[in-house]
Amino acid sequence: MNFYHLDILGQVIESVLCAIIKVGAYGGRKTKERVGN
Repeated sequence: MNFYHLDILGQVIESVLCAIIKVGAYGGRKTKERVGN
């Protein structure tokens, strides 16, 4: 079992989740603005 490999994988997953949350929040805000107008 290579723990170094798991550490890298964990960092990648964390980065991807962060990106999804940012994009989701941004997209949600844009959608609300569009619906509001």
